[in-house]
Amino acid sequence: MTRHATLKTVGALRAWRQRRAAIAELSRLDDRLLNDIGIDRNEIRAVVNGMLSRPSARTYRPAPARHVVSAPDPARPAADNDNEYADVA
Repeated sequence: MTRHATLKTVGALRAWRQRRAAIAELSRLDDRLLNDIGIDRNEIRAVVNGMLSRPSARTYRPAPARHVVSAPDPARPAADNDNEYADVA
């Protein structure tokens, strides 16, 4: 095998290992994180292998909002706190 062919083979093996590592890393993400970066789980190999020029042609679907109830602000008087945890006299 010539030096050029050896270098080409080593480069191909290195690229294959990098793609394999990227697939493994993306596969460890949960579906919500994958959605945040715009790909479905079944698109991981195609994205890594360059078969899709961008992550996905589908529209962005933001994660559902979570409702957070805050505790009263101790710096404000209880009458000014507009939440269910305010002290009622």
